[in-house]
Amino acid sequence: SSAAFLQIENAMRRLAPSDQSGELSLVQLKKESVKQKLQGVLITNCELEHLKAIVAAKKAPIVIIQTAGGTKEFRAVTAYKDKSEQVILTNPFQKEATLMNYSEFDAAWKGAGTPQSALILSARSINATQLKQLMAEYLPEEKLANLTFK
Repeated sequence: SSAAFLQIENAMRRLAPSDQSGELSLVQLKKESVKQKLQGVLITNCELEHLKAIVAAKKAPIVIIQTAGGTKEFRAVTAYKDKSEQVILTNPFQKEATLMNYSEFDAAWKGAGTPQSALILSARSINATQLKQLMAEYLPEEKLANLTFK
């Protein structure tokens, strides 16, 4: 819902989450989001197909990408287009969404140096079991086997 998206956007704006080294951190964002009354599930060992399943389940996974300028930024994957092989990313600090082709996105995601991770934040209660069940509607069980949910 738009109210939930605004809540998540506000949390991301206010948190400036980073670990002690100053690096952006999904773990830190998850910890800080609790203060904003948001529920979070961190998924590791993700691939693009996992993110697409999460988006299909009407969630917006937050990832860290490395931009062309070399900076690392939080982005929410809000949509994808299989026909043109593109993902749509939203940055809460900018009004416009970014379109990236799958290979560009994959390189930017891997370039961030974080394990292939995504964070799902929700204003409503969500847990790892629920998220896995949602993803199982779009992916076969073997595609979910290597994922870690925290």
